[in-house]
Amino acid sequence: MPIYIRRQQVLDALADLARSRQHTAKQLLQVRWHDGDVAHAQIMAPISASPSPEQDLLVVSATELDLDSLDPVSAGQSPLRLVCWRDAQGDAVVRVVQTPATDAGSHDVLFIPGHDEIFSRHRGLIETDRLLAKRVAIFGVGSVGSTCAVELAKSGVGRFDLIDHDRLELHNVARHACGVSALGRRKVYAVRDLLLDKNPACQVETFDLDVLERPSVVEDIVRGADVILVATNNNASRLLINSLCLQERKPAIYGRAMTRACGLDVIRVRPHEGPCYQCLLNTVLNGRTEEVSGPRQAEMLAYADRPVLAEPGLSNDLMPLAHLMVKLAIQHLLQGTTSELCSLDEDLTADHYFWANRRTDQHMGMVPMGSQASRPTVLRWYGVDLLAVRRCQMCATSTTTMVAV
Repeated sequence: MPIYIRRQQVLDALADLARSRQHTAKQLLQVRWHDGDVAHAQIMAPISASPSPEQDLLVVSATELDLDSLDPVSAGQSPLRLVCWRDAQGDAVVRVVQTPATDAGSHDVLFIPGHDEIFSRHRGLIETDRLLAKRVAIFGVGSVGSTCAVELAKSGVGRFDLIDHDRLELHNVARHACGVSALGRRKVYAVRDLLLDKNPACQVETFDLDVLERPSVVEDIVRGADVILVATNNNASRLLINSLCLQERKPAIYGRAMTRACGLDVIRVRPHEGPCYQCLLNTVLNGRTEEVSGPRQAEMLAYADRPVLAEPGLSNDLMPLAHLMVKLAIQHLLQGTTSELCSLDEDLTADHYFWANRRTDQHMGMVPMGSQASRPTVLRWYGVDLLAVRRCQMCATSTTTMVAV
């Protein structure tokens, strides 16, 4: 039964125990069990110092150990170990103790690498320590939002707020970052586990709620975030978030998929520096029919005698949407730093970006890709610069200039 633990945290806890010469129970670990035989353990009270642990560091006992009855420690005879068992409720109990191995036998400990080791390939390209302190709020962790969350965690972002009120259903699996093992789970909890698996150092807050029903909570989330990603599937939620982001002067990045994922929109709102989501909804986004992505959204659109079905769309068609949202988020989080990625600030200047996956529906008139550059084609991002005019309470839209990116 392997236990996955951060190496330095184990060393720190063992050092503390060695100094105090304690052999009684010392609850320093938080443990999560998986599949009944694998536990992920995290020491909760790290203390500085680094002695070398014994090789037989982990002892697994079939029954609870009476730690108070253990013999006093004899010099050099009782190495420090993690002792693990299940209590009467079936929960994992792990203690750091100085005790003989007992007759339970010893097992290897598998260590989770540290933050610097995980992100070693980012060195010289991105300042992961800076991202570690940044907080990203993601509203909607469905197919697009879950991918954004995972990619940001893999980039080194250290703090997340995940907001969604749905469970993972079978029709989600073909496009969602989570798989069939998470069926029936709340999306926020399933995605949280994915993030911790990719970036064990990150902190994830989960909010299982409908943003339209809890606007005061949404306001607190927006206020505490450095950047907001909006991947919800209805305009009512986007407009509420838009209003709060303007109020709190927080940048927001919105992602939308068109009918049958034939095309994509990314909208970046920089409060009071350009148009807001409401402005764009009334102008450049007007008439661009969105994808019906699930039964709940279909119910909202259905007529009494004509049910609306969730539309087909490939996961591959959604990936450009999530990846550009992540790019824009990282660019904002790296503002004021020296990074090779900062050169993109000169490229990613638009307020609205659109992408066509194929020449159907709303993109029927596009020319075949070939080597065309002068006219819009499929499989390319196009940025739209919007000149502000007074058409909205707080923001503006205007004539557009199209720029391929």
